[in-house]
Amino acid sequence: MGFKPQIQPIQFKGVRCAIWRDDLYELIPGEKAFGGNKARKLYHYVTNDFPQITTLVSYGSPQSNMLFSLSRLAQIKGWAFEFYVDHIPQNLVDNPRGNYARALQNEAKIIQVDAGNTQAWVEGYASNKPHYLYIPEGGRHANSEPGIAMLARDLERWVASSGLANPHLMLPSGTGTTACYIQKHVSFDVLTCPCVGGADYLFDQFSELVPDRNSHPEILETTGKYHFGKLYPEFLQIWQQLKTSTEIEFDLLYDPLAWLCMLDFARKNPGIDLIYLHQGGQSGNQTMLERYRYKKLLQ
Repeated sequence: MGFKPQIQPIQFKGVRCAIWRDDLYELIPGEKAFGGNKARKLYHYVTNDFPQITTLVSYGSPQSNMLFSLSRLAQIKGWAFEFYVDHIPQNLVDNPRGNYARALQNEAKIIQVDAGNTQAWVEGYASNKPHYLYIPEGGRHANSEPGIAMLARDLERWVASSGLANPHLMLPSGTGTTACYIQKHVSFDVLTCPCVGGADYLFDQFSELVPDRNSHPEILETTGKYHFGKLYPEFLQIWQQLKTSTEIEFDLLYDPLAWLCMLDFARKNPGIDLIYLHQGGQSGNQTMLERYRYKKLLQ
């Protein structure tokens, strides 16, 4: 796609690191819905035709970045879009904002279901409808591999040309799709941390995508016990410190935990060459900051 990688070397809290600015990657120039890892995961769907498809179906959080990206994909392709969620907070219904509002503007149908296991319900619902395209939560699907493999090849070329002696790439994981497929296509070590569930959950996600466990990324232990989506003062603090120090805005949901884990790993393993993959996701920061203010953790 003619994308020239942008790499920003930094020093933060005594640790040297190169930031790979994949948040600046645009699959369609000027189209902000397909930036960063969403562009990689949706590459297959954006660049191929699906003449039999009339409706796109997925599920997840009503404020997820993938919701916004999928709503725009459906709009571009001329498909209807159904997105199923466990719960939509009433204050979000009354005052749409963030990714939820953006998806509604793109004519997404965001539907709350009381199904116990939303994933299983949606898979069953879409399975016997030949004109429906089902994309799992977070894009955890084999069709995400082609776009992520392109990123992996760019990373491999840059690492080789930079002459790094002991390169380690760090990124946070939800479903682990990006980390898993990058590790499959590069020769150096990939590090990640589980942001949704624990290490066992993440290992299971890897194994469904790539059965060979020797090809999995290294899962770092988290620096504390954290629950996905909850607010933590240390997350906000490191996010603010990174923004001040680097002049880069990171995602406020996943990146803070990854930075805490990476800094801890770097202090225990001196001599490694760190690369941090900035995958985007800043579109969700508006509502995250609102939540921090509401809890009086941010003035």
